[in-house]
Amino acid sequence: GLALRREKFFNETIPAPRKIQEFYKGRAGDDFLEYRGATFDHPREAHGAGSAYTASASSAAHYKHTRFDASKMTEKFARNPAIDADLDIQKRTYIRPGNNAEGEIWVRYHYRNHYVTQASRMYPKTLDKDKDAVTIGGMPGVTGGGGAADGQARADDVRPVVVLSPGTEQPKDSDLLNELRVLVEKETECLAELRTRAEECHDVLQQLDRDQKDNKSTLSIYDTLRGRPNETEAEVAQRKAEEKRRAESRKDYLAPFIAKQENMAKICKGDYGNVKLTAEMARKVRDEAIADLKERLIERGHIMQARLDREREDLMKRQTAFQKNLDSTDGSKDADDFARFSKQST
Repeated sequence: GLALRREKFFNETIPAPRKIQEFYKGRAGDDFLEYRGATFDHPREAHGAGSAYTASASSAAHYKHTRFDASKMTEKFARNPAIDADLDIQKRTYIRPGNNAEGEIWVRYHYRNHYVTQASRMYPKTLDKDKDAVTIGGMPGVTGGGGAADGQARADDVRPVVVLSPGTEQPKDSDLLNELRVLVEKETECLAELRTRAEECHDVLQQLDRDQKDNKSTLSIYDTLRGRPNETEAEVAQRKAEEKRRAESRKDYLAPFIAKQENMAKICKGDYGNVKLTAEMARKVRDEAIADLKERLIERGHIMQARLDREREDLMKRQTAFQKNLDSTDGSKDADDFARFSKQST
């Protein structure tokens, strides 16, 4: 889809578009479109050379909503391996004059492998206002709105320019006419797409302007220092002393067991060192502390027993290896090593 859209304007006083560029990605399985762009004439040129055009605030606001016709549109496509390079379009350029009466369509095809030239075609087109038909001068039975003399004059002056790759045949006039009709339809679709994108961007910019005008600053819940009211030095010292006392109370051995009691967190508010317990709560805290201590001692005993078993097993392996090596020539060295190991183990 659309990956990037870039708009270029003439200047700040004239917010009319000068060029629009759209870059696409991920369309290899669809139409292989990679780029679509449009170039616009200056507003002075659009109003005519003799018009007294001046850029004012009202005109700038007017151009924000005025829809201009592009003087040139371009589409670029990636290579489609399923089509021959001479028929696979690489670039389409639509030339639209200011009066929208005449223009040209340039088509360039992809390069062949190991070729430095590419096939191309240029179609001069004329819009018949009466019949609204696209005509190409010089083609049999396809002329403009005048008589035979006018059609012959146009046929002599206007002809499609076809550049072929070596070894290819000249296309027929009927094929060129059919291709031109398809290109005119593509031109209309391209212009409609550009206008649709422009309207979407205009709506997005309007929404951004509304959001910026309605923007209200909010205080973050993490900004506690700014939201904290002004405190005196005595209040700050008292608050720090309470925080220190709470930190020390959390280090108390009985603090975790006191915190487990019902509603104890609300009663002591984190200060477990100076809390007063009832007789029943005290006995419960004592029993839980003793039970936890017993569990910790039992777990420590299991760890010590596991380590002792590993040392005893290692001693048995060393003793077995020593008995096997008693008859070797270096028995004295093994005996010394075994005695040293036995001393360290015990």
